[in-house]
Amino acid sequence: MEGEDEISNGLRLEDILLVAKVARDFGIRSVKLTGGEPTLRRDLIEIIKGLKELGYQDVSMTTNGFLLRDLAP
Repeated sequence: MEGEDEISNGLRLEDILLVAKVARDFGIRSVKLTGGEPTLRRDLIEIIKGLKELGYQDVSMTTNGFLLRDLAP
């Protein structure tokens, strides 16, 4: 949109969790977050929490690790 300074995250959080719910209903129990660099998403923690709340037993991520320190509490 005109005037936006933010980089698009692609799918919205709600859409990611909807796809994850459908996949879970088909028996999928693990998720690997990849992409360009997952840690660039401002909603990464919410995505991980949402996946765990949906019952995913294994949530992993491929990252270069550069921004992990910024995500630590």
